[in-house]
Amino acid sequence: MILACLVIFGFLSGCVQNNQRATPDPMIIIQIDDLINGYTEDGEFSGSVLIAEKGSILINQGYGFADFEHKIPNTPQTQFSMGSVTKLFTCAAIRIAADRGLLSQDDTLADYIPDYPRGDEITVTHLLSHSSGIPDIFNDLWYADPFETQDPITIEALIDRFKFESLEFDPGTQSEYSNSGFILLAYILQQATGITYYDFIETEIFSSLKMTDSIADWDSGFSNKALGYYNPQGVDPPSRHPDVHHTQIVGTGNLYSTVEDFYRWYQAIHDDESWRRYDCGPHYGRGFGYKSVFIPIHSLDLMIVMLSNFIDAPLEQMVLEIEELLLEDDLIELDREELDSYTGEFHAQFPDGRETRIFITRVSGYLTVNDPGSKVFGFFSLYPISTDQFIMKRGHGYAGQVEFHKDEDGNLMLMILNDEEFIELTVVE
Repeated sequence: MILACLVIFGFLSGCVQNNQRATPDPMIIIQIDDLINGYTEDGEFSGSVLIAEKGSILINQGYGFADFEHKIPNTPQTQFSMGSVTKLFTCAAIRIAADRGLLSQDDTLADYIPDYPRGDEITVTHLLSHSSGIPDIFNDLWYADPFETQDPITIEALIDRFKFESLEFDPGTQSEYSNSGFILLAYILQQATGITYYDFIETEIFSSLKMTDSIADWDSGFSNKALGYYNPQGVDPPSRHPDVHHTQIVGTGNLYSTVEDFYRWYQAIHDDESWRRYDCGPHYGRGFGYKSVFIPIHSLDLMIVMLSNFIDAPLEQMVLEIEELLLEDDLIELDREELDSYTGEFHAQFPDGRETRIFITRVSGYLTVNDPGSKVFGFFSLYPISTDQFIMKRGHGYAGQVEFHKDEDGNLMLMILNDEEFIELTVVE
């Protein structure tokens, strides 16, 4: 297996477009492979992993089985449910449609569903940023029984399940994760483009990028699908998880893909200017027998994708351990004076109108960012990779980057999250 990892540098050469290749450290590759094998042998992980850095593929490997009963191994071509990572492609599809003038991110929900309660206050941007206030459909106890999700349903009937529930907060005032919002985005995409969500994703994204093993409409069939499993305490063999019909999770969790197709996606949003605007950041996914994570860190040209057919695979811990190995040589030390130049209390204004007060504080050799009492920003730490760029670390690992800009007087004025969200900062006197 280690030999397979070492020869993989030449693999997928047709996908790699970056001529500035680094020479991977073979010992790092061996350490990462050993780490993943350890979780696999302990019965905690089954899936496929692809890790690439600076134009070179470090790991492209399957672990465990796609079908435990028939001992069919996972491979880099195995198709997994990406769960909530689906939202990255729903987000990209909305941006593509907006660029073509088919919709606007300032459109309101009422423009597409005229009788939606308070729909005239909720914009497409609110839905994308989880700031609409619409309750999450998966909080409904109806979804506690997975057998209730096996039948097909129309998107209109799916929306009716949460349509008349009261908003949890006024649109644009907070952020609260909502799968419901992305179901609505799938509906809006269909109304604006005149074709189904599935056709738009497969034609405009998957086919355009030659992501030939990625699936939106499950009725078209799979070529190499992994079965989803429960895995309580590493029981062998694991138990099959009941299937869910793709119409039950449209726009929010219905897509399938492979780690190699995810690498094609990363190369598009990293290397191709025409696709870069459709990058919607990192994401974790979980549900119905599967777990996934896609983390691009563009400032380091680093990508990690892990797709698992164990719903309880410890991907957060695995990713953190892998990142610590990979980032050891990239993190730098800044002196106290440099770090202190970023600290203080600031008014933060988001592009979608949300605003809050944040505190940036120095703790030893890194920064923390917090907006206590608010659900707009949350809490995270920042570790420097240059004088103005930082890797963001939340509870489950490093998942993105932050770049700061100062004005001519040295005052902090702008925070850029993941190269795409520009947050204006004003010092609170």
